[in-house]
Amino acid sequence: STLLELGAGAGYLLDEARKLGFDAHGIETNPAQASFMRETLGIPCEEEPISEGSFNGSRFDVIIHVDVLSHLPDPVADFQVICSKLTDSGLLVFETGNFADVAPRYYKAIETFQLPDHLTFFGEGTLMELLRRTNFEPLSIRRYSLLPEFVATNLARRLVRSVRSLRSRRATDPGPATGLLRARESDRGLSRFIRRLAARAFVSLRYGAGRIAPKKGRPQTLIVFARRGADGPVR
Repeated sequence: STLLELGAGAGYLLDEARKLGFDAHGIETNPAQASFMRETLGIPCEEEPISEGSFNGSRFDVIIHVDVLSHLPDPVADFQVICSKLTDSGLLVFETGNFADVAPRYYKAIETFQLPDHLTFFGEGTLMELLRRTNFEPLSIRRYSLLPEFVATNLARRLVRSVRSLRSRRATDPGPATGLLRARESDRGLSRFIRRLAARAFVSLRYGAGRIAPKKGRPQTLIVFARRGADGPVR
């Protein structure tokens, strides 16, 4: 089966998909990441936004994108193009936030909405309307609360700030230079350890704890599955 990822980054997800037997392709507008994907991973990648002419007009059995929807300047037009790039009954899978559905009392849990990088915010109702307008048939939605991840992230940031504060105090310590260098190296090692730990915990927090945590009115990430409609893309 052929698979295309939009906003593929360095291509690691596509590399895993290829191991499962998919004929993987990517679109990534960051030249450095696109080059890494092509030259290091050997995955075909184009740097221009998706269009009907992408990959010489090829169509794909599956198209995926993760946290891309909120960056699209015209989601309806882009989803129409995505629909045109799918084979008959092709599958669209994407992940996005539900911030349009979040109750105001939870805004304080969200450190930033990443404006103006994020252009639009969707909820479940507007996602269904987007799919309807672009002739997709919704199949299912999987919901994961983001609160466990937010809480853990805030705790990790506090720990990193404490490490930086300790490093700053040591920088003013008039003690032997060799001791100062060792302290700085220790701080860097601790920071690396925290980053690695956070990366490993991310999947468990978002898709493990987030799956069973209460969700109503709270920040969530949604994984949406939809099939190309029988009539093809809306023109």
